[in-house]
Amino acid sequence: MRLPLDEIDSSSASAVRLREAHLDSVLGGVLLRGQISLLHSPERAPLSFASHLVVVESAITSRDSVSVFIDSGSNYSPQLARSLCNDATAVSDVLSRLVVANVLGLSDLQEVASRLASLGNVGIVVLDSLTGALNLTGAPGTVGRQRALFQVLEVLRSIVNSMNIHLLMTDHSSRNWTQRSA
Repeated sequence: MRLPLDEIDSSSASAVRLREAHLDSVLGGVLLRGQISLLHSPERAPLSFASHLVVVESAITSRDSVSVFIDSGSNYSPQLARSLCNDATAVSDVLSRLVVANVLGLSDLQEVASRLASLGNVGIVVLDSLTGALNLTGAPGTVGRQRALFQVLEVLRSIVNSMNIHLLMTDHSSRNWTQRSA
């Protein structure tokens, strides 16, 4: 049976309530607990901005949970996180509920996954960016690279299933795969 996406009944509540109504209407229905979503773009900056927005909004609206930003490079910006807080007096409170973890590959990602449960109530996990976290070497389609990809996706799937959280991942790539993107 085939159904258009807008006809699927989703009784789950959004893991994050975004303060901007237009963004909440677009992203809120996607950021459901127990699910994984991927934002993709040929540009990095909008993806990192969206990642910051989601973790900050989660920390603002869910005062009883922490939001996790898994940074696969130097994407996390405390200045951007501060600027997304609407009340200057609440900045330290909001930032205290943000956990930033740096990962450079599969082993780092597995370590972060093993520590997530110790954080208590996690509202959302954002991985910015999937490509950076994979840190894959070798030609696309090779057995070793495919196994590494599968391992990373399995770690991420187990996080979502065991903690009933939403995992938002970002990823970017240029149109010309032989050209390095900035």
